[in-house]
Amino acid sequence: MRFWYWLTQAYRDGHYADFKGAAPRGELLSLIVFQLLVFLLISIVGAICLILVDRPNEVVVWPIYFAASLFVVFGLYSLVPSLSVLFRRLHDAGYSAWWCGVLVVPMILQGTELAPLGQWFSVLFTIVLLLLPSKTVGNRYLQ
Repeated sequence: MRFWYWLTQAYRDGHYADFKGAAPRGELLSLIVFQLLVFLLISIVGAICLILVDRPNEVVVWPIYFAASLFVVFGLYSLVPSLSVLFRRLHDAGYSAWWCGVLVVPMILQGTELAPLGQWFSVLFTIVLLLLPSKTVGNRYLQ
């Protein structure tokens, strides 16, 4: 029951693009689980369409385009709520939303020998920041 509550918090009108305030871990985790389930469902639908239109000696690409377009549409629809929850989650832990800049490190290191290390570092560092407990005392973002 809590899952749907946090999920509706992320996608409702007033919170859709609210980058101020705080978001508990439950809201972030329910959003991630929901998005993973939707992307898995889109993949399954695309695979079923590809299997159903299997024609020997023919290349059928419309199911791939169909699934890819669904990925893009849902990804664009979820971009703003995802960033909003990410920023609010960092605020809840007592950190500035500018810490999301760590996710840009792999793009800066692109083409160097450090690129794979930068990718792992940025992802793991961000996960650790997002899973830290809420900071209620002395948190300037909760005022």
